[in-house]
Amino acid sequence: MNESSRDGYSFQPFQPTAKQVQDLINAAHSHPLGLEFLLEGDLAAVAVTFGAHAFTVEAARDQLKEAES
Repeated sequence: MNESSRDGYSFQPFQPTAKQVQDLINAAHSHPLGLEFLLEGDLAAVAVTFGAHAFTVEAARDQLKEAES
């Protein structure tokens, strides 16, 4: 059985949009805990604090780390 045939439902893993990632980065810029919290904070704590999916947090971290290099 594959992912799309289970009980007649189609499963699509969550993929954050570029806008969701940028919105999260913008929110971190204006948040008292800042970008450092977004980059280094516990994944679950960051996601809950910003109301974002964990995959969005990871994508934002990747984007910010790429920009640093």
